[in-house]
Amino acid sequence: MEGAGTPSTYEKLYQTLTNHFEKYGPLQVYEELLNFNFKAFLSSSIGVYHNVKYAKVFEVERLAIVSDGKWAKILVALWKKIESFWPLTAQEIR
Repeated sequence: MEGAGTPSTYEKLYQTLTNHFEKYGPLQVYEELLNFNFKAFLSSSIGVYHNVKYAKVFEVERLAIVSDGKWAKILVALWKKIESFWPLTAQEIR
């Protein structure tokens, strides 16, 4: 699913993840964050609301992120720092 990090894009994404979880169980997610710059990093904060909202609705078993920029690395590093207390996080992130 492609998107621009808007609230409606995140809502569609999380609805899709919920539907797949209901059908297949714990999810394995692959994300490509190409051209992920500072602006994209900031817009990803919109996803925080949806992450908390859907935390009890589905489970992510594995998350793989592929990117070409330092901002995605920073995002993943931050996520790994808070994963122990964040409501929705993958069991494995790479």
